[in-house]
Amino acid sequence: MPDCVKLDLTFDAQLLQEDLERLQTSDWIDHFVQENYEGDWSVIPLRGPAGATHPVMVIYADPTCTEFADTPFLESSPYFRSVLDSLECPLDAVRLMKLSSRILD
Repeated sequence: MPDCVKLDLTFDAQLLQEDLERLQTSDWIDHFVQENYEGDWSVIPLRGPAGATHPVMVIYADPTCTEFADTPFLESSPYFRSVLDSLECPLDAVRLMKLSSRILD
């Protein structure tokens, strides 16, 4: 079994950048499990648990959740929507993460 596969998919980098730039003005949600990382990690949920409204619950990866829905972030990102639709598979939690680099001493 291979440890990775390369999918035969290509996407328009400019359109990805445009959607990302629209989201840069949004309030990114701080990742809440700080014992798992160092630095600044934040999240924009594109899909999350259906009915979740609290920012932490929208990004929480609840393994018992069975219903997921698009967030307003995805609704305002037409190319991200197109990319996700091209995957032709069920989508549960989907998020963008902004991960700061770790500075080594």
